[in-house]
Amino acid sequence: MTLVPFKLRALRALTSALKEITPADGYNCDLSDFDPGDGILTARVYRGRAWYGDADPIPLVSILEGVNPAGEVNEAPAPATGNEYDWDLLIQGFVDDDPENPTDPAHFLLADVRKRIAIEQ
Repeated sequence: MTLVPFKLRALRALTSALKEITPADGYNCDLSDFDPGDGILTARVYRGRAWYGDADPIPLVSILEGVNPAGEVNEAPAPATGNEYDWDLLIQGFVDDDPENPTDPAHFLLADVRKRIAIEQ
């Protein structure tokens, strides 16, 4: 049996939680996997994917990891009894623009993601 690293387990759990964002569950957006008509499920939540194209579904989000704190050598590490550091995660979202107010749909997606993450705390 392969031991899955802690960070990957956490990222998978976050991915699963974000896929629960659906209008049926009281959210504005739908981030659940779906069948675009070809019989193959397509995801709307990704890990580590920074580039997208016109064929990708909207809305969608990607969970990206920030800078590795071990790479920051300009400050001495704070004394700690364990392997302790901040782990920056970025959740990048994509939506269709509103022609009149382009960022309005992004605020709905942001509110849904924050609401779902708050449940996990």
